[in-house]
Amino acid sequence: MTTHANNAPRLRTDKMLLHGAMILAVIITLGPFVWIALSAFKTQIVLLMGDIRFSPVSYNFDEVLFDRTSSYPQNFLNSLIVAGVSTALVIVISFLAGYSLL
Repeated sequence: MTTHANNAPRLRTDKMLLHGAMILAVIITLGPFVWIALSAFKTQIVLLMGDIRFSPVSYNFDEVLFDRTSSYPQNFLNSLIVAGVSTALVIVISFLAGYSLL
């Protein structure tokens, strides 16, 4: 009977360590994505200076989407066309391959 009482603190400690490890893994995994997303709303000089304060600006998005020298909208359209055509080809080919197995 005493073995169960002695194992309870150990199990609680093991559970806390496991949860701590999982939280650390989530932070390590999602940290770079959060950093990139926050950096998209900063100006280049603020990024280079290493300023930690966050004052969002939409200048980067305006420059990429609406600037006359930007080819991003055309490149995005080209990517959509390639992705759509390749997806349609894969669906047709896999349908025919699956039908031949019947």
